[in-house]
Amino acid sequence: MKQKKLLKWVLVLLFIIGICLVAYFNLNWLFMRAYGIEYDVVKLNNSKIIKTAKVFKIDSKYALCELDTNFYHFFKDSNQRREYLKPLLVMYFDKDGKMVSFHSNCYAGGFPNLDWNGNKDFDYFPPVQQQWHSVDTLIYSDFKQFLLPVANYDSNDENIDYYVLVFWDKFTGRQCKRFVKLIQDNAKLAKGNVKLIFVNKDNFFVEKQSE
Repeated sequence: MKQKKLLKWVLVLLFIIGICLVAYFNLNWLFMRAYGIEYDVVKLNNSKIIKTAKVFKIDSKYALCELDTNFYHFFKDSNQRREYLKPLLVMYFDKDGKMVSFHSNCYAGGFPNLDWNGNKDFDYFPPVQQQWHSVDTLIYSDFKQFLLPVANYDSNDENIDYYVLVFWDKFTGRQCKRFVKLIQDNAKLAKGNVKLIFVNKDNFFVEKQSE
């Protein structure tokens, strides 16, 4: 009798856990869809990266690169690594390669669209440093070694006043399109020579998911 009661409660508990898991994944899916984010990340070859860049209206005058998957192993500190694994990031470096501004989707806020310019940071070039995050000590060359050229990339860094690395991807959909427009509009405010590089991270995330 006791065994039957115990079995009954185990089955009830498993049923409740199952319902909770289904609810969690459905809510997570709905949340992502509300933001216009694709649930699955797919691998992109160079031609697909170029095609996606056109769909997202990345100006063809800017360089396109892919992020080397070894970028993940560059970081020794797990907290620092976590910051740079966010889907959408933009980093600004001065002519000496020093980081002067960093913006991550994690701190943008907003719903159903990320509000990157809620504090008017992008009314200036380079943008005002994003709240809740400090500028890192990493320099431009730390990132440059992990850029795999896709199109229109020139490794020559002479006479550059600012370097801008834009980490973007296909799977964030609408959010990425809005992000790209913001970055390109902000670049128009710059005085001097700006090297703007759009670095695709789709394959990077595919690789990380498979590990």
